[in-house]
Amino acid sequence: MRSSDKTTVSRPGGRGAPCDSLPDSPSSRTTGQQHMTDKTLTGRRAFLSLLTALALLTAGGMGHSAYAASLDDLRKQGAVGERFDGLAVARQGSAKDVVKDVNAKRSKIYQREAKKTGADVTAVGTIFAKQIMKKAPKGTWFLNADGDWVQK
Repeated sequence: MRSSDKTTVSRPGGRGAPCDSLPDSPSSRTTGQQHMTDKTLTGRRAFLSLLTALALLTAGGMGHSAYAASLDDLRKQGAVGERFDGLAVARQGSAKDVVKDVNAKRSKIYQREAKKTGADVTAVGTIFAKQIMKKAPKGTWFLNADGDWVQK
């Protein structure tokens, strides 16, 4: 066989075709549009995985109930606020240690979910922030991306 000859693959029925021109190979069937569809489906799966994880974490309170109650109390008092990126903010000096602990736990969760889904950590935090805002008690302060504080 000469080096310019192409390798052939036998198919059912004894037909042979060059390897790089098999009509049933994935590369010959994939069009730009199908490739984009595959990427879109992968992105949707990642997003749905994030939402599922979020539902499980918020159902569990992201920690034990006494800790969550303490955070909720601090939110109601205005000592702790929430940011658009899913992290807490100490609005009073007395809450700095609690906020540091909360953010350390949240950051680990966001990093784990980003790694698992292939999403950006910031995007994961933003998705979680929306759920945190929904579940936070009345009176909680939220820092928007534009730097404005609003109260629930």
